[in-house]
Amino acid sequence: MNRTSSFRRRLLLPAFLLALGAAPVVLLSGCETEIEKNTDKHTAEQKAKDDEAIRTYLTANNITNFTRTETGLYIVPVTEGASEQLAVGKTAQVKYIGGYLNKTKFESSVDNGSPCGCITVVIGTNQVLIGGRPAVEGWNQSIPKMKVGDRKILLIPSYLGYGTCTTCGVPPDTPLVFDVEVLSQR
Repeated sequence: MNRTSSFRRRLLLPAFLLALGAAPVVLLSGCETEIEKNTDKHTAEQKAKDDEAIRTYLTANNITNFTRTETGLYIVPVTEGASEQLAVGKTAQVKYIGGYLNKTKFESSVDNGSPCGCITVVIGTNQVLIGGRPAVEGWNQSIPKMKVGDRKILLIPSYLGYGTCTTCGVPPDTPLVFDVEVLSQR
């Protein structure tokens, strides 16, 4: 058994979310509480390392059409949706692939067994909930600003991802790459 799969757990969703088309979501155990504790512990040195690693990734992959937010999140638009922006209190069907900068996948909604290969998320003002739990901060800062039909690559520095968490299955201080597409909103 590899390290990542030994730390996964399947969450059961309430019936009303299942009726909305939600699929069971695999979350990395231990992360939800440790993320909040560890976000502020990152030093300027670690933040600089993350930024350098992400910039190296962008250069190596000839990606020039990105924006960097004030917090250090990099967003690369792939497809722009022609529909409405996600609304607070609504649910959205989201397809994603999560990986590392070395292009190794660690998680994917396609692998969760749902017919659409997606997960259902609840959109908050500045927060995204997956199975009733907050998503990583990089998702909180980007998903609520997306529109139905948007597909974006999120390059998330470790302090906006799983931080220094050692029980998450993701190595501590690891920048992440998420390919995220919003399929629908209800």
